[in-house]
Amino acid sequence: MEDINELLTHLRWDTPKEQLEHAKERLKQLEDHELYLLVQPVDKMHWDQAAELIIAIGYPRIQPILRGLLEWIQDLNWPGAQRIAELLASIGEPLIPYIKEAFKMNDPSWHYWILTELVSDWPKDLVQELLNELKVMAQEMNFAEENDLVALNILVEKEVMSTQEATHLLTNKRDNALNELKDLTAGQIHEFNSLENERMEILNGEVSRIGNFVKENLYSVSFSCCKFCNNSFRAEHKAIT
Repeated sequence: MEDINELLTHLRWDTPKEQLEHAKERLKQLEDHELYLLVQPVDKMHWDQAAELIIAIGYPRIQPILRGLLEWIQDLNWPGAQRIAELLASIGEPLIPYIKEAFKMNDPSWHYWILTELVSDWPKDLVQELLNELKVMAQEMNFAEENDLVALNILVEKEVMSTQEATHLLTNKRDNALNELKDLTAGQIHEFNSLENERMEILNGEVSRIGNFVKENLYSVSFSCCKFCNNSFRAEHKAIT
């Protein structure tokens, strides 16, 4: 077989078509234990074509690289990430162990993409397998992507959690939030409102900026208070009624 590293460089987006197709056909012949080489190879200019090649190889051959493919959707703005997400969504149950591992990581942006691009499209029986993880996420206070709301919506929409149980959970979260707000000064509440407005602008625009926003404001007293002092609680309550 030709040099693998050289073939990988031919996955660049501007490679002449004949050369690109030749490289793809040769790379399809990789041994299963070598398929990891196709996961985000070389640099981002090669990722779109690498994703198309992985899709062409298909499941179950790509079983050995499922973890790496799940990591590919840590940022859906990355080249090829959307296509990989569609592939993973179609695979379903074999991804469950890797998703459970991912949910243990402190990466809310990644969790958001997993929830919205994979889990939300799955049937009830698959969502049921993630019940414990989704319940934990729904009970948390998520200030960035609102993964708690997304997880709760999935549980209710898939009829894995009753509306009554979801309402009880939200009521407890609201009460805890209001208790936290009692200790805030007027200045801190003003600061929180400013941060909340900025957060919503990011979520409605360049979502990829949310990670830096969280890091910059993580230790702000106002940022640490619950989002429910604004409109978020009403949005969550509306989502399950």
